[in-house]
Amino acid sequence: MNKNRSELSEALRPELARRLTEAGWVVDVAYDAGPGGFFVGAFRREIADDFWATIQFMPMSWGPREDPLGIMTMVGVSYFPAYCTWPILIDRERSEVTAELGELIGASEQPWIIKVAVLENVPRVADELVASVVEHAMTWAQQYASVDALIDNCRADPDRPGTEAWIVPVLMAVSGDLDGARSELAAYLASGQEEVITPEYRRFCDKFNRWLGAGAVIPEPPSGPVGARVPRDPGPTREERARNSRIRRQAVDAVRRQSGGRSRDQLKELLITELDRRGVKERPVAIEMALDSIEASSSVFGRAKLTMTGLKLATDFATSLYRIFRDPGSHQTPEWLQPPARASYDVRGDHRNPIGVDLDPGAQSWLDRVLDEGSTMMGNMATMSAWLAWDPEPQTADSRLAVHIGAKRVGVLSDEDAARFQGEMDAASHSDELPFTFAGLFRWNRPAKYVLEIWAPSKE
Repeated sequence: MNKNRSELSEALRPELARRLTEAGWVVDVAYDAGPGGFFVGAFRREIADDFWATIQFMPMSWGPREDPLGIMTMVGVSYFPAYCTWPILIDRERSEVTAELGELIGASEQPWIIKVAVLENVPRVADELVASVVEHAMTWAQQYASVDALIDNCRADPDRPGTEAWIVPVLMAVSGDLDGARSELAAYLASGQEEVITPEYRRFCDKFNRWLGAGAVIPEPPSGPVGARVPRDPGPTREERARNSRIRRQAVDAVRRQSGGRSRDQLKELLITELDRRGVKERPVAIEMALDSIEASSSVFGRAKLTMTGLKLATDFATSLYRIFRDPGSHQTPEWLQPPARASYDVRGDHRNPIGVDLDPGAQSWLDRVLDEGSTMMGNMATMSAWLAWDPEPQTADSRLAVHIGAKRVGVLSDEDAARFQGEMDAASHSDELPFTFAGLFRWNRPAKYVLEIWAPSKE
């Protein structure tokens, strides 16, 4: 019997737990792997004094929720004092070295993902996953059962330069070398490499230094999942996708029939009204693209212009990819585009439903610079971090939630969208921080305008 991915996850979860606990593993309570959790399972097993092998089974999603459930398996090694300390430094769990199971078993395709589509196959999939882990994970993990081995691995991994800057200072500190940890941290910060100028790393450094200054006491081990629960959105069904697509076309057609003599702003208002009337919320950039289509349909010249715009976007994208592959350093985010040090509270954003920013009238010159000098995508598109602050601050009844890129305010959120960030703003203020989130910037040349989308907090 076919089931959706959520039901398959819940069926697979106890099957994995039973098999692995019988094989000597214990449930890793630091991971959100209980019923309804983000992970299908997370487990630990001691391999030497204070060193543990770890496993996490991660659900992988494609397309509608009826599609097969894919499971990717990560294995790792965790030093117990660090396991206790990571939650207070980064608000989540982690292992000091990790590998995808496909690397260990020599799979031809990596990541190695096992799929299950029907309940009848769940026990077989559990058997296959557990057999692969039991055969390979413990042997692989043994080579990293010392602090020196973990540090050497961090320094030797050319594919993950940022890992070293986080893990090496922590391993030194939790093993008693506090002076060495301070020196290592100072060296990483002085390097100026991209990984150490991010808001996440600045926040880690602040917490790490405060923990060192308080005596570097190893906390008690986690007693439950660390950090906020990450919601698992199964996504729309095929029927829901088809229905929403049909409704969007109906809304666009309705506006197209009324488009004669109306300005773009009037068409936009009409389109939003038609979508709202049908119960569909569209992302801001998709609304602009629909307006392009409506305006272009009025003439042969308009349709040709829309085609050329599409070709230009494709050319920009290809040019950007070529530049990145030819010179990997060319796509690094410049320092002037980074949020300030205080804006280091990471919002767990929802990429499925970005919200639009009401841009300030004077923001265009700064946004021009963001795209022309700081673009990581293509000429008319860029991604970056945006940070938020109340204006005026602290929050009053008259405050607006302002959105900033780099050092500049660029716009505000509507009162409705600002309310979605209230919990994040309150949580960040407890440690005198400000939130930042993922942002996408899009430019239309004709008419000259920008659309800025940001990821709102994920719903529980």
